[in-house]
Amino acid sequence: MESKVLVIIALFVMFFSMGCVQNFDETDTSVHSTTVKKSTSEISVCEDLEDQGKKILCYVNVAIIRQDPSLCENLELQEWKDMCRSNVAISKKDASLCEKIGIQEKKDWCYGDLAKQRQDYSLCEKIGDEWKKGNCYSDLAQELKDLSLCSKVINQTSKDGCYFQIAISKQDALLCEDIVTDNIRNYCWAKTKLDPSICEKISTQQGKEYCYWDVGKAKLDSSSCEKIKSENMRIDCFYFIAVEKPDISLCKNLMDVNQRRTCEVVAQRDLSSCNWTENQSLRDNCYFNIATILNDTTICEKVSDEVFYASCYYWAAVKKQDISLCEKIKIKETKDRCYSDMNKSK
Repeated sequence: MESKVLVIIALFVMFFSMGCVQNFDETDTSVHSTTVKKSTSEISVCEDLEDQGKKILCYVNVAIIRQDPSLCENLELQEWKDMCRSNVAISKKDASLCEKIGIQEKKDWCYGDLAKQRQDYSLCEKIGDEWKKGNCYSDLAQELKDLSLCSKVINQTSKDGCYFQIAISKQDALLCEDIVTDNIRNYCWAKTKLDPSICEKISTQQGKEYCYWDVGKAKLDSSSCEKIKSENMRIDCFYFIAVEKPDISLCKNLMDVNQRRTCEVVAQRDLSSCNWTENQSLRDNCYFNIATILNDTTICEKVSDEVFYASCYYWAAVKKQDISLCEKIKIKETKDRCYSDMNKSK
């Protein structure tokens, strides 16, 4: 169990959270968004739709716009009604609507989402499932940087993960002392002290390697990369440090010719050299990396692949905290996620 949590902790650092949004094609936004086109506020628009999925999401959008949960009764199945009520509850920031949700799992998600939106940990207590309740307290503890909320998490490993995240966010090694599990506590010390030698004390090989990967990248210490046996993680470690420092000499540790050449070009921030290959995907990857490092959206315009292009503007929006950049994204799912994540960060 400990090794799984160490991997989860490392993956938390590696990947940004992806919101679960449900979309209605004609609105060009998520059902959680407040920017739904006003033309959908008429219930007749939904009634005329033949596609069942679009009809469901249309009713949800109308209910959100009008902030009227009674419109959810137009939906046939209980699951659809509950999904609709949950979205209206979050839109209105009205916890009383969560109680009217019939399916317990949906009710728990409603309270959890609303607790994070309102930053009200008392709503976590209304969650029936103990695991979800613990996650609710843990998420709020990390968001509010309130260590006391971690103590409300019942599962010990989850509680340790809560203490870990706050200690990391505050870069305070003393907070690691509250962690009971040895491996997680050692990982916490290594990360807060930026001391890769502590990674050696972690008993699982996987946890140890994630620790070296994590601390090495945080410290820009290439010697930590050398201790990683997993090829993909080792390559990622060397690449990250090479382009962030930047230090072109570290690119030699990448055995693949294309990866090594891309590393060298990005490390030099040499935009013109992205044309070293005829492979458009490699070029786009090169442009994307330089644009992200320099936080320069003009470089995003050089990207032809729509996935790289969307990712380029997504990260620019996140880094610049500029929601207007979300509009440049052409892939609907990524655009919706951009709006959702930016609204959450407000």
